[in-house]
Amino acid sequence: MKNIILNRLAKLGALLLVLAFGACDEVDKDAVFTDDNLQTAIQFMENDPEGRFEEWLKVIEASDYYGMVNARGSYTFLICENEGVQSFLGNRSLESMEKAEVNLLVKSNIVMTDYFSYTLNQGPMGDTTMNGNYLTVMFGAGGFSNMLVNQKSKIVNRDIECSNGVVHILDKPVEPIGQGVHGTLVDIGEFGIFAEAVEKAGLVDTLDLMTTPEGKKVRYTVYAETDQAFAKKGVKDFAGLVEFLGAGTDYTSRTNELHRFVRHHIISGKKYSNRLASDIILTAGGTMVRLDKSQELSQVFVNPEYDIFEEVIPEESNRLDLGRLDYQSKNAVIHALEDVLTIKELAPATVYDDMGAVPELDEYRWDAKYKEYRFWVKDVERWRGEGYDKFAYRYYTHIGGLHESDNFICYSSSSGWFEFETKPILKGKYEVSLRVGDTRSEGSYKVYMDDVLCKNVMPPRAGSFVLGEYEFDKNEPHVIRLESFTGGRLALDVFVFKPVN
Repeated sequence: MKNIILNRLAKLGALLLVLAFGACDEVDKDAVFTDDNLQTAIQFMENDPEGRFEEWLKVIEASDYYGMVNARGSYTFLICENEGVQSFLGNRSLESMEKAEVNLLVKSNIVMTDYFSYTLNQGPMGDTTMNGNYLTVMFGAGGFSNMLVNQKSKIVNRDIECSNGVVHILDKPVEPIGQGVHGTLVDIGEFGIFAEAVEKAGLVDTLDLMTTPEGKKVRYTVYAETDQAFAKKGVKDFAGLVEFLGAGTDYTSRTNELHRFVRHHIISGKKYSNRLASDIILTAGGTMVRLDKSQELSQVFVNPEYDIFEEVIPEESNRLDLGRLDYQSKNAVIHALEDVLTIKELAPATVYDDMGAVPELDEYRWDAKYKEYRFWVKDVERWRGEGYDKFAYRYYTHIGGLHESDNFICYSSSSGWFEFETKPILKGKYEVSLRVGDTRSEGSYKVYMDDVLCKNVMPPRAGSFVLGEYEFDKNEPHVIRLESFTGGRLALDVFVFKPVN
């Protein structure tokens, strides 16, 4: 934490210098803002005996950030040689670029913390660029000798220490992230069929949305089949996909099989490869997929098939293409699938004696002894409320010894309320109850399930109280809300969803 604070203070000083010198019409190329013996990143490029970085220096000089690259700080500077700049520009000239475009390019190649190659892992770097985006690192055959940044720019020389950070030389500059999901899929060139499906389903604008009307940021993870993956199923073009899915012609209808298929590939939130975890996830289509990841990320499956020993059957599963992870659009991260991810409903809620036959239910806190789903309060997806104080406490168990309680304990005012959102629950019929874990609970509450009043209750001093039976027709989370109308103390322990056959 101390290093992070010092690092941020150094960057603040550097940014103040940038503002001071950015106000001048002419850049003072002789001004060096460091007392260290090492060269700054600017000096390293300017002093290169072969003049390999003259074109990139011109780019920096045309931006507002020359002073920053020559100032104190601890940054990662991604630079490239003349040929790389010329390849990036193509038929354009630097003079034809708008100032904002040049600034965007420079900021896309400066990371706000210095990262030597040996500190990097596959996935996003630990800090963002000046644009606020994460750059991703991919290791090809050869490990550190074959590192790609944002899938396209190869590190050809690395770990050049400077007084204001570290320099890595790329074969071409990192391109600014400016397109949405659809544009990124088209630009990559390997997702033609899936990109057309997104367009025909009318989801281009939806996936390009950056914020909600309330100002909340919108971020996605998209699992997309490559054209090669579709070819394994005999799908050669968009018409073939429509036939494969048995979709009609109204592709924009939420009930259309093509529309459902695309939404089945979209997850809320950005999940980079280094943050993938074995889990069951709710998709934008209301369906649920299971992610099964090996410890070292050597294999990742989406909705895998299992044998009776709960081992993944690779030839029957949807494997992520580990060479094509972490493609970035302006608000999403895209992972390539090696196989077609069709909509496969997970098992509905049923009482099973042999849970080994239904491995996906293990993710839902299944209690084999009591044959019910238990959500400990500490495991709920999120909670919020007003007019109460929450704290944990310690207690002695019946076998002795001091243990940390899982209870959610609060003192509420007469107008206090709090609500909990569960993790996604498989559709089916359940008896829902709440269990109290402290004999000192008291007070009266109105209890709601998904905004519908269940009943007014006076919780027992210990034990459980039943809210009623509910039949859920979708795989989705549920919200339980308690409103106090007398004030008091409550120690919630477990939410129980017991399947009713």
